[in-house]
Amino acid sequence: MCALNAEQEVRRRQGSALACVAGGGALSGPESDGLRLQPYGIGVDCHSKFYEVCLRVSKEDGSFAVQTLTVPASIPALELCKKQLVALLLESGRMKEGEELHYTCESSGPYHRPLLNAWGGRPAVVNPLLAGSSRRKTDVLDARLLSYHDITTLWNPSYVMPHRYEQCRHWMRYADFWSLQARVARQKIINITTLYGHTIASQGCVTRGDVRGLIEDVCKGEWNESPFVHPCGLPASVRELVGEWYKIHDAAVMTGKEAMKRARMLFSEQTYVIPSTGELVTGEALIELLLTVPGLGDKSVMAILAETGDIGRFRSGKAFAAFCGFDPSLKVSAGKVTSQQRRKGNRYVHDVIKSAAGMLVTRHAEAFGKWGYILCKKHRKGGFRKATGAVARRCLMAVYYVWNRGVPFSYEKYILDAYEGVAPVPVITSTLSQRVKLLLGREGFHDARQVAKCLDQVYGSYGCGVTARKEIEVWLLSCKAQCSDEPAKSSPTVEPS
Repeated sequence: MCALNAEQEVRRRQGSALACVAGGGALSGPESDGLRLQPYGIGVDCHSKFYEVCLRVSKEDGSFAVQTLTVPASIPALELCKKQLVALLLESGRMKEGEELHYTCESSGPYHRPLLNAWGGRPAVVNPLLAGSSRRKTDVLDARLLSYHDITTLWNPSYVMPHRYEQCRHWMRYADFWSLQARVARQKIINITTLYGHTIASQGCVTRGDVRGLIEDVCKGEWNESPFVHPCGLPASVRELVGEWYKIHDAAVMTGKEAMKRARMLFSEQTYVIPSTGELVTGEALIELLLTVPGLGDKSVMAILAETGDIGRFRSGKAFAAFCGFDPSLKVSAGKVTSQQRRKGNRYVHDVIKSAAGMLVTRHAEAFGKWGYILCKKHRKGGFRKATGAVARRCLMAVYYVWNRGVPFSYEKYILDAYEGVAPVPVITSTLSQRVKLLLGREGFHDARQVAKCLDQVYGSYGCGVTARKEIEVWLLSCKAQCSDEPAKSSPTVEPS
């Protein structure tokens, strides 16, 4: 919708409801769309060299007075612009003395931060892709459209992270940068050695002691006969290059460790709020509290703290999971789901949580990991990806409630076992096929209760495919129904013949 059409739409919605515009009242009725017209709206299109500002003020007759101005990218100019806007709004009666200034701005980079620092107030920072540009793309029309968004309260006020939390985030990203550089250096060494016919990298990480020693011997031309080293060795110039990549790797690892130490020290100096009680806790205490969540380590917890700042800004655990990129992100058209691709959200938190969840599923450690492993085996296609996303979402929900309530994590109210309370029906007398009976007997399972308790081991055993898993699930559900109909009685386990 272009700026002109936006004004026409607002005028169409006016009428008797415009009597509440001067006082900032809310419209009601089928055409209000839940939007609340405010006495004024300010839109700002942010650039590196200037800021395009548009002030939109409502009139008594339902029309708007629109004023645009271009402000150079300097702190005094931004502060002067704010003073002029506030004076104009106070003079017209659209703003009360001491009231915070509200405005909506868009920026494709960090260029909105000088504006936020100079103006303060209640900003709504909008992604340009979400705001949508005007049909005729100009900075003036974009600012007019943003002022329309502001006067209709289309966007909620944005969270602006305080500088004391911002510094922690910068140091965590600095450590992440050097971790990436170390990973690039390792990959370069693998590529070079493999390109010249050596398979040394197949023995493990190229920075591991024995593997690195063999590569360095090849670079010196002093290696003994090895099945992983080609007799041609490496050219002299390439040997020097491998050594340079090792130097880069070692320096990156050292710098990354120092950055993590610096970030940990900054976290310990901060205080964080427990929203449910209003209690202030130190960053060190909060880190220890969040480490009780399964799968999370120091790096993942500090990444969550650095990128979140204040957990109280999220109204629910679902909103926090969406911020981290683990919401369903469904696209619906004509009543049908056309896409289930997840948005990445905050990519730093997304990556560390996804990695932690992947380790839980791979090792099927903890109750979360076992639940995720069973979920992984249930899907023939993309099972690991789906299980990792589900476990990551549960971890984030746990982080939200642990931080929000200030209590350690507990499995007390989780229901992760869908077959809890099944009757101990012997495997040998069950309705399972003979092949599945032999499979369970080979693994040492004699009744349904044992199978339900160690279902992750059953699914991971050799020969337990999709058909066998479905058959076991149907059997366990029937055993659970049988247990709910009649009180469970202890029955002796029958050894398989």
